Amino acid sequence: MFPRPIKSLRPVVSSATRRYAGKVRLGRGFTLQELKSAGLTAAFARTVGISVDHRRSSSSQEQHDLNVNRLKEYKSKMILFPRKENKPKKGMIADATAEAVKSAAASETHHGTVMPLKHAKPEVKIVKVADYASKSKIGVYHTLRSVRTNTRYKGRRDKKRQEEEDAKK
Repeated sequence: MFPRPIKSLRPVVSSATRRYAGKVRLGRGFTLQELKSAGLTAAFARTVGISVDHRRSSSSQEQHDLNVNRLKEYKSKMILFPRKENKPKKGMIADATAEAVKSAAASETHHGTVMPLKHAKPEVKIVKVADYASKSKIGVYHTLRSVRTNTRYKGRRDKKRQEEEDAKK
């Protein structure tokens, strides 16, 4: 098992239900279209540590592009050991040269998740509450009630305004 990655590369997928909408996670496997766009076949991808799910389909073009870029980055970082030391083969991913095989990166085995997701943490801006209180003379409760009332009666008011304009013409 030494040269192989311990875990397979997984795609970035969106969560399904409304509760988890907008959240992304690592999925089961790449679609056949994503593999084809990255220049790989499903059979070859399985041999080099890329998980494949033939049942999944990409729901959006952005997600498809994201996963294709993820595959291309993985391909660029991968060191593929040749079966015969003196005869590297050319294929979908060319075998590594002798220098790349002897490099420090080739001697290390990656133990964790392959290319894990990086979730951006939101920036928190601290502001004094007194600054807002002094600027607005109208209270928060009054503002919220007026906004709620305006949204509730917006359709009726627009209809009445339209009828008045039609009557003038």
